[in-house]
Amino acid sequence: MKTLLGLFFAGIIAVVQGQSCTTYQVPKDFFFAAATAAFQVEGGAKADGKGASIWDIWTHYFPGVITDNSNGDIACDSYHLYKVDIQNLKKLGVQQYRFSISWPRILPDGNANSVNPAGIQYYNNLINELIAAGIEPMATMFHFDTPTTLSDAGGWLSRDIVDKFGDYARVLYQNFGDRVKNWLTINEPLSISTWGYCGLDGVQAPGNFSMQCPWSKYLSAHYLILAHAKAYIIYDREFRSRQRGRVGIVLSTGWYTPATNTTEDIAAANRARDFALGWFAEPIFFGDYPQSMKEGIASKSTSEGYTTSRLPEFSPLEKLLLKGSADWLGINYYYGFSINNRVTFPYGIPQEQVDGSTNRNVLYPYPQGLRSVLNYASQTYKVPVVVTENGYSDGTGTLDDTIRIDFLRDHIIATLQARQDGANIQGYTVWSLMDNMEWSSGYTVKYGLYQVNFTDPNRTRTPKASASWYTNVIAQRSINSC
Repeated sequence: MKTLLGLFFAGIIAVVQGQSCTTYQVPKDFFFAAATAAFQVEGGAKADGKGASIWDIWTHYFPGVITDNSNGDIACDSYHLYKVDIQNLKKLGVQQYRFSISWPRILPDGNANSVNPAGIQYYNNLINELIAAGIEPMATMFHFDTPTTLSDAGGWLSRDIVDKFGDYARVLYQNFGDRVKNWLTINEPLSISTWGYCGLDGVQAPGNFSMQCPWSKYLSAHYLILAHAKAYIIYDREFRSRQRGRVGIVLSTGWYTPATNTTEDIAAANRARDFALGWFAEPIFFGDYPQSMKEGIASKSTSEGYTTSRLPEFSPLEKLLLKGSADWLGINYYYGFSINNRVTFPYGIPQEQVDGSTNRNVLYPYPQGLRSVLNYASQTYKVPVVVTENGYSDGTGTLDDTIRIDFLRDHIIATLQARQDGANIQGYTVWSLMDNMEWSSGYTVKYGLYQVNFTDPNRTRTPKASASWYTNVIAQRSINSC
């Protein structure tokens, strides 16, 4: 062991000095995966009884919100071509496939008393085909596509949606839990609350642009957290003993590095971490929001004459139910940030101290930020961690995507380094299996290992150079730093 560690650290030094390359061996219990999301790839927007999601409405009735004015009606047509996708996954050699289940395809009006048999059949077919190909399903229950009927009733600003989500989760466990053992409840609640429910922070469906956006951001996040816990508790009490799976959540975060070693910048970077990862992880693992959020938001709310804080409070019972409500944690990581403290800020919310071009610089690519995130998450929350998304975007979809290969290489190495550091990292997932409908960017942004011809009715998939490279890494169970 001592000799192996010595070789490892010697290799790291050699890489830093530019003297040689280092070969990293992949542990036997470490898996590789690829990911997609239902709205981005499935198409079949009105097929076989599927209900409308907020993204179906957003892309059709709000001109200009999508860069190329496109929609997801057909997308990659995975609703009909899922067998092709699974064959491509098999060619890659991945051990797992992360996909999401469309809530309105399963429950067209969002309610558990209106199950769509065709939706159940589609995901049964997908799951069975994956297992037959030797690929383990990693299923995300909710990846942005809220049923329109529930959104019209308040969406994630209504307490009722917590119970609706729990009912939906129960339907998924009942129908798929005998084969799906890796569940993820919600993808990127940070993105949903800040981009979907606070127009000051970005533009996504359902496009809540109210001047009350500082309140709606925190309220929607509050209910997303409680919905996750609801789904977890239902599994724990009703299904775990016989299905023996695990339930986690996907959180998105960068790594926040102080721009200088001043006390103020260090504090600002820590605060930024609290307002990204900690905002959701601390309630789920510890039972309550980070102290910096509670104190900062309460103080500012009081100074503006409000009698209560913008940040909702969990009841004592909710804190008990929340604490420890995840068996594992998925991390979506794309870039880091260099953080300066800012004394004044526009909206009176501590989070905005880490938003805006005046006080943060994006670090991209920043693979060592991924290493830091994984170490921090593993050490802080004491659960298995998986990289559930990481990838490189370009605007062309070129087959000769050597820049993507460099990006993936550096981030896979950073993941393996975190594992070497002692972090409990179980796997790495590329975003994305194929080019797809990238939300507000439409089809102008390409992340795929496979190119998709969106002008071809057959939606032909063609492997890029990165697909071949990823296949070799998986097959050889090793990766070279250069």
